[in-house]
Amino acid sequence: MGPGLGGGVDSLAAYNDGVVAGGTFVLSDEKNMHYLAQWDGAAWVPLGGGLEGYAKAVIVYGGVLVAGGFFSWAGDVEATCVAQWDGTSWAPLGGGVGEVVWGFTVWNDGFGLA
Repeated sequence: MGPGLGGGVDSLAAYNDGVVAGGTFVLSDEKNMHYLAQWDGAAWVPLGGGLEGYAKAVIVYGGVLVAGGFFSWAGDVEATCVAQWDGTSWAPLGGGVGEVVWGFTVWNDGFGLA
C-alpha cells in the first residue's frame, strides 16, 4: 500500500470506504501523518491533523472513528488519550482517560447506541 508508513502500525479500522491506521509512525512519502493515516485507494493521507502522540487503537462505533493511545491533543482539540472523529472534526470522548489506551472492544447492552 504505497510507500508505507515509516513506523509501527498498531491498529487498523475500516472507515469511510478506506482503511485507517494508527500507530507510532509520523511520515509517509515525506508527508506528516502524526500517528494516524487513511488509505484513500491510492496513497496514505493524513487524518484530521492527526494526534500529538501515538495511536495504539482505532475502532469505528456508530459511524464515528475513535482513536486511543497516548496523546493530549487530537488535531487542535484537547483530548486525553481518547478522541472521536466524525469525518470533519475531532472531539474529546467524555473526559478522556488518565492512562494509555491499548485497545477497544464493542459491547452490546441491548439498548442500542446511547
